[in-house]
Amino acid sequence: MSIFVGLVMMMFFLFTSWFSIANATSVLTEQEAAKALKIQYIVDKHEVISGKITNESPHAIKDPELLVEYHWLWAKEFRPGQHSPGRAAYVQLNKEIQPGESVDFTYRPQPSLPNRHDGSFMPEVSPAGFSTVLPTQRTSSH
Repeated sequence: MSIFVGLVMMMFFLFTSWFSIANATSVLTEQEAAKALKIQYIVDKHEVISGKITNESPHAIKDPELLVEYHWLWAKEFRPGQHSPGRAAYVQLNKEIQPGESVDFTYRPQPSLPNRHDGSFMPEVSPAGFSTVLPTQRTSSH
């Protein structure tokens, strides 16, 4: 019985330390993430996306990741084809962006998007993930 109690106590200690405030993770809604990171972009005729990310939060943002989607819009939506050529990719930017600063990015789809006449691509870029760098809290020692 004491072995069981010891294992339960060890698991409790492990989980409480793992879920401590120092290791806290928050998940933002898409709207909250869009308020922290402003993404502006343009798409050239070859479907290359160029733009900039601006940190609109009060804290530094580290390693932003973008979701780049090429939505396929069928020319005849009531009679779509069988295989949509739409695709998505994650783009990791290994940068730290200070509050109010911007970082440029460029994404070129690989392989290239197919040249088709039965529809068109509608590109979209949104935040997929990032880390917020919070200032360290100093504790007073007596």
